Amino acid sequence: MLIYFLLLLIILILLKNRSVALLLIGIQIISLAGSFLIGLDYPIDSFFSAFNILFTLLILSLIILPWMKITKVREIYSFNELKVKRLTYILIYLSVIPFIIFSAVAGFVMLYVEDISAFKYAEGVSTEFYYSLPINIKLLIISNYLYNVSYFLIPLHFYYLSKNKIWLSVLCLIFSLNIILFGLTYFSRSVFVHYILIYVSILLILYSTLGQRIKRVIKVSIAAAAILFSSYFVYVSLERFTDDKQYAELIPQESLIQDPVFYSYFDYLSQWYFNGRYVLDHYSFTTFNGQITFQSVLSILSQYNLISYSTSDYTDLRMQLWPQHWYTFNGFVAYSVYDYGYAITILLSIFYGYIILVNRPVNNQMSIVKLFLLVLLIQIPLMAIFYSSVGGIIIPLIFLIPIYFYLKVKIN
Repeated sequence: MLIYFLLLLIILILLKNRSVALLLIGIQIISLAGSFLIGLDYPIDSFFSAFNILFTLLILSLIILPWMKITKVREIYSFNELKVKRLTYILIYLSVIPFIIFSAVAGFVMLYVEDISAFKYAEGVSTEFYYSLPINIKLLIISNYLYNVSYFLIPLHFYYLSKNKIWLSVLCLIFSLNIILFGLTYFSRSVFVHYILIYVSILLILYSTLGQRIKRVIKVSIAAAAILFSSYFVYVSLERFTDDKQYAELIPQESLIQDPVFYSYFDYLSQWYFNGRYVLDHYSFTTFNGQITFQSVLSILSQYNLISYSTSDYTDLRMQLWPQHWYTFNGFVAYSVYDYGYAITILLSIFYGYIILVNRPVNNQMSIVKLFLLVLLIQIPLMAIFYSSVGGIIIPLIFLIPIYFYLKVKIN
């Protein structure tokens, strides 16, 4: 697999393709190379194992290669600038409550939570902590849904930058940080990686729409943000793994890295290859029946007694199907196969690639509506080395439906 992606990277470089596909392929290369450093090589010892590795390459290719066509965007346009401006203010207003609530909760978490592992993984610990805070729990629950509109503020941030409307662009950037603040409420390390990758991806797509002065400012800002985010990532890693003897015992003897904290970085980045291969090789054609994808929607419907659904039953099923890997990163392909099966995974991946191609730039122009969709869809290949991001973009996609009709439909 590593050789395959290295060849793809070389081909794109030779073709002088400067699309975001370079980043997506680079992530795969770094992740696969890291698996050798920590001794997580997985042998091909059967026909089914060989089939699964070829299937993994096929699916990853289907969700990555179409992004080669998302390049050379020199202008972002809208059908009605007044509507876009109104929408921007609506999204900002909707983001204010999550911004305040998440900032407060994250502050309490940083100050008062001592055992991060227990807070994240012990049943009921985090929930009890949230209910003990001097914060309206209903506002916290609402914020957990409202923050999803923050994804649309990222393309709007670049839209206004391209038009030199700096203050509106800065507001969009600030409230897009709800994505990070949400993760800070439960000590997530991945949320920084998630946000940075989304931001950099959209930046690569829209880089040519920006002026030289703005490009320089963005480069400096990204460098400063990277230092800040890396500091938090290291802090959480030190707190979680420095004295974690149980985790240290899991480090393979074959690993070139034996320090638990340093090992955790590569384990975080590269474990999907070994885990994904393992669970796929033990696939018995019993699936989650779409629960991975639609869990957020199912949870909402069950809260209002519209359906009978239990998240604990879903967790039990994960433990049953993935007894050794129910809590690990298993990669996009493994998640998809266990959610829909092989055939539907292929069909959905082909459909995904088609959607990306349909929304490619035309005459070096791209509409803000297309960017709203792409900022969601880019998360699937970006996070493919960890898990399936499909479930995480379902609610934002639902929010996108009224946004799309508001921007596109003309009412006389």
